[in-house]
Amino acid sequence: MHFLSPTTVLAAVLIAIGAQISWIVSGERGRYFGHLVLAAVGFILGEVVAVWLQMGGPTLGSLHIVADAAGVAVFEFAGRWIASPDEDPGHG
Repeated sequence: MHFLSPTTVLAAVLIAIGAQISWIVSGERGRYFGHLVLAAVGFILGEVVAVWLQMGGPTLGSLHIVADAAGVAVFEFAGRWIASPDEDPGHG
């Protein structure tokens, strides 16, 4: 009896990897949950866009890994950009 499909497990692993990479690169310790949420949303929307546009490209199982990685990257960058305080280059 299978509780989780291999695709679900693979999606969870890819989301965790995306969140971990962005957490390490950003240097913001203690905000991992936010990175995890952004990675999950980016992954899901990347997959939706890939299916909606009927994109080809490399797949891993039924996942479109390039679109998913792009979705994670876009959402992580957008989250970093939105969450960062406004910096005035003249006052520093």
